[in-house]
Amino acid sequence: MIYINVRYYDSKSSDLEQVKQHAIFLMETAKDYKIANGSGKVSIVVNLADMISANFDLPFVKFLITVLEAYYPESMGVCLLLNAPFIFNGIWAIIKPLLDSVVASKIKFINQPQLLDYINADSLPKAFGGHDPFEYKYESVENNQISVDTSKAEISLQDIKNHLEITHKWSTESNVTTERQTQLIALKQWWLLYIESKRPKNNL
Repeated sequence: MIYINVRYYDSKSSDLEQVKQHAIFLMETAKDYKIANGSGKVSIVVNLADMISANFDLPFVKFLITVLEAYYPESMGVCLLLNAPFIFNGIWAIIKPLLDSVVASKIKFINQPQLLDYINADSLPKAFGGHDPFEYKYESVENNQISVDTSKAEISLQDIKNHLEITHKWSTESNVTTERQTQLIALKQWWLLYIESKRPKNNL
C-alpha cells in the first residue's frame, strides 16, 4: 500500500525528474514486496484533503498515467482518491479523458470511513482511522546529523532484495525485528547519500 498526501507537494518547487524517479522507486519496491508476499498487487491511497491548485502537477500526472498503463496494468490493485475537495472536480475533468478503461476502473472516490472497506484496520495508519501506530516523519538532509560522503552513494540490487526478504519475514515473525531495523538504517543512510549526490554543486 502506498499513501500519498497531496497537500505536501508543491509543483513549482519540485524537480519533476526526481519526482518521476521516486514514483518508479516506490512502485517497484511495493510491487516486489507484494510479489514476495503472494499477491503482486499494489494499491494506492491518494489523500486529497486540503489540496490547493499548487499541488496539482499535470506533467507528472500524465507521466504517472502512462507508466501505470504501460508497465503496471496488472500490478495495480486499486487507487483510492480520498476526501476529494471541490477544487478536484475541475482537475478530474482534465485527468479522466487521459485514462484507459483498465486504469479508470480501478480508481475509486471515497471518504475516510470507507477506507475500512478496502484496508484492514490493523494495517491502516491511525492518521487514516486505523490501528497501525506507524507515523512517517520527514527528516531533511540539512538537519540530519549523518556525515555524508557522496562518493559512496551506491547500493546493490542484492541489498534491496535482502531488505524485501527480511521485511516479508518480519510481517510474520517477530524475531527478525532487530535485523530489519539494522537494514533500514543502512538503507536510510544510502537514500540520504543519493539525495545529496543529486544536489546542484553550486548553490548561489
